[in-house]
Amino acid sequence: AVTAEEANKEVDEIVAPLFGLHSHATLFGDAEVGSLKPEATSENFVRLSAKIAAHELGHLMGLRHQDSFGPIGYGIHDPPGNSAYNPTYTGPAGGFESFDHLSGSPASIGSSRFTDLNDLFFGEREAVKLAFAGSDPAVTTEDESDRVGRPSGQG
Repeated sequence: AVTAEEANKEVDEIVAPLFGLHSHATLFGDAEVGSLKPEATSENFVRLSAKIAAHELGHLMGLRHQDSFGPIGYGIHDPPGNSAYNPTYTGPAGGFESFDHLSGSPASIGSSRFTDLNDLFFGEREAVKLAFAGSDPAVTTEDESDRVGRPSGQG
């Protein structure tokens, strides 16, 4: 098992420089290290690394944690629940797919590293946003042959 001291040292040596940080507060206490994470197997490392990479790339493409609420029409996930918003969200709170979406995070939907080992995917809302983010608004699907025979300005 990794001790809190080892985890904090790793954050200081590896993570902090990535974000231009010079020092860190103690991020991990003894209770958090080891007890709240999945077993340290190669498969789990690969699955969690792939989830984190896809999640962060999603942010680069414009996705937000709230895009993980799903399926569309079922409202937010509980947790965080309706009362987590100010003013209180009065819509539905039945987003049962949310734990399976790559955009979710512990803060937004209450996921954990254990739920991050599920077969995750980009849900409908995320997929639509990614499709628009990857499209070129200057390109249309209309073919020039569609314009033949129409007066200028009508097509």
